[in-house]
This record gives sequence, structure tokens and C-alpha cells, in this order.
Amino acid sequence: MTNGSGTILPTTAAAGGGGIIHVAKKLTLLPLIFLIYFEVAGGPYGEEPAVQAAGPFYAILGFLLFPFIWSAPEALITAELSTAFPGNGGFVIWADRAFGPFVGNLMGWWKLFCGVINVAAFPALCVSYLEKLFPILEGGYPRTIAVTGSTLVLSFLNYLGLTIVGYATVILGIVSLLPFIIMTVIAIPKIDTKRWLNRGQEGVKKDWTLFFNTLFWNLNFWDNVSTLAGEVDKPHKTFPTALFTAVVFTCLAYILPLMAVTGAISVDQSMWETGFMATAAEMIAGKWLKIWIEIGAALSAIGLYEAQLSSSAYQVVGMTEIGILPKCFGRRSSYFHTPWLAILMATAVCIGASFLDFTEIVASANFLYSLGMILELAAFYRLRMKYPKMNRPYRVPMNLVGLLIVFIAPVIFLVVIMVIADKVVYLISGIITVFAIGWYFFVKLCKSKNWIEFGVRDDQYDIDGSRIAGVSGKSPCKAPRSPRSPRTRANKRKRIVQESAPEPAPNAAPKAAFKAEQKDAVKSIGFGALLSLSLSKCPGEISRYLVRKFDCNKCSFTLENGEEVKIEEEDVHMVLGLPRGELDIVEYQNKEIDDKLKAFRTRWGNLSRYRILKNISDVDNIKKFNWVSNPELGGVTERRFPILSCWNDTTLKFRLDTKFDNGGFGRGSVLGRIPLPGMWEESNDEDNDF
Repeated sequence: MTNGSGTILPTTAAAGGGGIIHVAKKLTLLPLIFLIYFEVAGGPYGEEPAVQAAGPFYAILGFLLFPFIWSAPEALITAELSTAFPGNGGFVIWADRAFGPFVGNLMGWWKLFCGVINVAAFPALCVSYLEKLFPILEGGYPRTIAVTGSTLVLSFLNYLGLTIVGYATVILGIVSLLPFIIMTVIAIPKIDTKRWLNRGQEGVKKDWTLFFNTLFWNLNFWDNVSTLAGEVDKPHKTFPTALFTAVVFTCLAYILPLMAVTGAISVDQSMWETGFMATAAEMIAGKWLKIWIEIGAALSAIGLYEAQLSSSAYQVVGMTEIGILPKCFGRRSSYFHTPWLAILMATAVCIGASFLDFTEIVASANFLYSLGMILELAAFYRLRMKYPKMNRPYRVPMNLVGLLIVFIAPVIFLVVIMVIADKVVYLISGIITVFAIGWYFFVKLCKSKNWIEFGVRDDQYDIDGSRIAGVSGKSPCKAPRSPRSPRTRANKRKRIVQESAPEPAPNAAPKAAFKAEQKDAVKSIGFGALLSLSLSKCPGEISRYLVRKFDCNKCSFTLENGEEVKIEEEDVHMVLGLPRGELDIVEYQNKEIDDKLKAFRTRWGNLSRYRILKNISDVDNIKKFNWVSNPELGGVTERRFPILSCWNDTTLKFRLDTKFDNGGFGRGSVLGRIPLPGMWEESNDEDNDF
């Protein structure tokens, strides 16, 4: 691997089978903008009931003000937290980090059911528009077959890959929005501004429940895209730009056609039902534009389904990674790299919910979303309080007091949405909440009994400000104590997951610190390869990932697609260059604590295996021991021996940036081990330099 200047960079090879990782393409800016657009809107389709419920004046006012009250704050929160936690799972991870696994579990199930219930509306909505062209789809078996068949076909498109879905939404967005642009331009000469002030027909009671549900349903779900953060190219840069563009784009797509139609024509308020925009297009421009809008409505429903099914599926992936769902639900297709089981699960729930009444679908989704959003706002505020110095690539430019003021209006609105819900919505939401609580305790039981394999919730983050950590519930962002502080050493013991010294050995910088005779002594006992080490520290991201993915019993790593990479002696030898002699390292059986052990315990505590210390004491045979047989050792490889010598801070940072830009560690396929040129035939030969 080379960078732009031609410098050769180390290539990660999976130990035990070596390997060069091939990753799926990532989402770039343009597809992400249209995915967000379809997560939220998909066009002016569905805004008509706001006029039917309260009249043109309140409908226009609602679509003008609601983006400032709700859409912008939600988008800003999503931008900050998605760049701070660029992984799949989004809001589930935020709640988990802020309040713990129980709350994260609740957030996951509320938002997941909200997502799939919401997705279920779009095949039905698509068929509702098509039935205007094909009346046979109005009911009975033809409608059932059409809804079920369209759901399955659209889900298969999602299986083909998120990049394909992203560019498909670009095409769908342009084609479905273009007739509204044309209608708006044609309507301008016909607009009577007095019609905008119409507050509803006399004698028609305002339906505020329908009004607020329509506004909420058309202008929410900005945070859904956060579950795709792990699939986005350079999320710390792409997310804020995409969200800002999508907010402006979406709001204009709603308000301009609404003002054009309400100003250009005057009809009975009851006619403003879902689908009326097509009728209005015929009245303004002719039947040709009506047909285009009806076809565009079907295309928009397809885009809405694809975008929101993607979010639900990758939310499932995120829930598996933090241990809410079994690991099997995170399995990906080996060819398309898509979470096929998660897509299948979301599709099944979607088909079941697609035959509910459309109004009930919207109300139930809004209620669950309101619960989740209140929790999400609390999680955002909690993370700001708990980790004030956490590195956030994008940060909402407000302090805690300002945020609290901004959150007042959204919270009031969320409470209103929940208060005006009917009994059916309360029943559905109550059942889902009870299920989520029961699932949490069921998962705890399964984990304690080892019945099902779950992902491991990772609480450990760097304490340098680039990530957060939750060691013993204490903030990592406070000023670090002295390296010799007993409290610091105690905290390090809690964080450490492997049996090693609590201070990072690479910081010793042996090449720089050792004298020439000391280096010669190290080489003479067969450990000269370690002098090639030029790293100043081991980044927490890769350390946590490797620890989480390593199976001590099998001595293997598990990649994201479920493939296991076996770690063998040769891999450890190739990476670290440690002696591979004929003598086995055996347990130190002497129970008496000699002076060396006492000194070691005083210095480091009870963290390391004393058998290693005993074998080190046997100076004459150090080089003859097999130091690579311990399954606790392992690493990464490059193209010269020892591979350890190929890595430094610059090359490792480049590799980490590359991994993050391409979705994280352990993605792709494993190839055979690549032989290393210049590798010693006898690495423990007395005559070699090491």
C-alpha cells in the first residue's frame, strides 16, 4: 500500500491466514443528502391533511415554523452525536453511553418499532396512489398482493447494497420532485395571496390531532440517518454538510408547492386528503402533470421505504454490536456486505404492520418516536454534562443553558403529540415498552447462562479527549493525575483487559533510551526485534476492537462478516520477531515469593504472570524458549521481517483513518498469508543481528 507520495505503508494481513481487507464502498455526500431527504420527507406527498385539518393559513404557518422549532434542533443534535460516535446504531449508542444498557435497550426497541411501523406505511401509500390509475388495487386480494409484493421487491433492492440505495434515491428524488417544481412555476400567475389567510371553512371543526400528527410525520426522523454513520465516507465532515443541505432542501420542497396550490385554487376543505396534490396539478396545468405526480408519488414511496428500511436494518446491526440483540442478527452478506438478516427481520415486521389503518400507523409511529426523542434529548444533554471535553468534530454552538432553552419547545411539542394520542396508540406503545423491558432481563439471563452469543458492550474509550470512557462511572475528561498516583494505577487496572504491565511499554522507547551495550544484550537473548518498535502509544480504538473480537478459547479473531481468523505461532513470530525455540514455557510452581517477585509486585501489582518472570531469570535459556506459543500474543503483519519494524505513529494513524473512513475494523475477506522477503530461515540463530 502506498500513499499519494509513493511511500510504502504497512498492509494489514490477518494472522493465521494473513489477509488484505477489502471493504464495501462508503456513502458519499450526494447520496447521503438524498437518503436524509427520504428519511424525512420524500417530497410534498402527505402534507395535504394539514390543510384538511386546520385550513390553508395554519398549514402554511405550521410548515414555516415547525422546521425552526423541531427540524433544525434535531438535525444539529444528529450532526454532533453522529460525528462524535461514528458507528452503526446512532441514537441507541447515545442513550447507552449516557444512561447505561437498560436505557439503551429501551431506546433501541422504541425506535426500531417506530422505524418499521413507519416504513410499513410506504408500500400502502404507494399502492394508494397507484389505485387512482388502476382502480383494481382499491381493495381485496389485488391490494394485499400488491402491498406484500412491493414490500418484498423493495427489500431485495436494499439487500443489494447501501451505495446502490443511495444513488437510487438521488434518481427517485429528482424525478419525483420535478413535477412539483413545474406546478409551482405554472401556478405563480394564478396565486391570490388572500387565500393564504383562510383559517378554515365555517362550520368545519379543526382536527388538531391530525394537524400536528401530519406536521410531525412529515418533518421528523432527522436522527434516523445516524444509524448509518458507520457506512459513511468521512462522517466527521460529510454528516454536518449533508444534514444542513437536507434541512434547507426538504423545507423548501414542502412550503413552496403548498403555498402555490393554496394560493392558486380554492376548493372545499374536505378535498384536501392524501393525494390531493395530483388533483390540484390537473386543475393548474392539466392531466399530464397529474399523472406525473401520481407516478412520482409511487417513486417517492419507494425512496422513503428504501431509506428508512436501511436505517432500521443498520440500527439492528448497531444493537447487535452493543449486546442488545444476538450477534447473528448482525451477519452480513459476503458479496454485498449488507446485513441480510436484519433486513429480513425488518421486512417481516413491516409486512405485518402494512395492513393497519394508515392513520393508526402514523399516530403509533409518532408516539414511539416522541418517547425516543425525549430520551434522545436527555442523552444529548447528559453527554454534554458528563463529558464536556470530549472531542466532537462538529459541535452545536451553544452552552448547556442555551441548549436547555432550545429544548423547551421540542419537548412541549413531543408531550402534546403523546397526550392527544388515542387508546389504540397507548395500547400499542405500552405493549412494545413491556416487551422491551422483558427483553432486557431475558438477555441478561441468556448471557449469564451462555445460551446465545451476544456482542460485548464496550465501555472503554480513550481518555485523551478523542473518545470517552466510563471507567467506574468517572469522567475521563478531567485532568490526568501523575503517572505515579496510586489512584491512577488503580483505574488503569480496572481498564486493562489483558495481563500486562499497567504502564504502556511502547512509551519506554527502547531504541532511544537504551545504550549500545543494552541493545546488544537485548539482541543476544533473542529479543532484538522489539528494538524495531517506533510507536509511542497504542491507540484505544484498535486496542478495544482487538480485545473485543478476540476469542481466547479458540485463539482467533472474528471479523464483521462472521469469518474467524486463527492466530498461529507463525503469525506472532512474523509480527513481533520473538524467539521460537524448542523449550516450552511452563508454570512457575514455587509458591514462595522471592525477592524478585516481591519487587515486581511492589512495582506493578498482581497483573502479570509470574511464570514469565521466572523464565526470564533463566538467562542462559531465554533464547531457547518458545515465546510465541502463548495464545495471548498476536498482532498485525507487513511485508518485511519483523513486521513490528514497519509501524510507526504516522503509518498507524494513516491506517486508523483509512479503517474509520471505510467502516471500521474487521471488514472484508481474508486471503492467504503473504511470504515475507528477507525472513530468516533460523530466526533464533546466534549469528543474526537480533
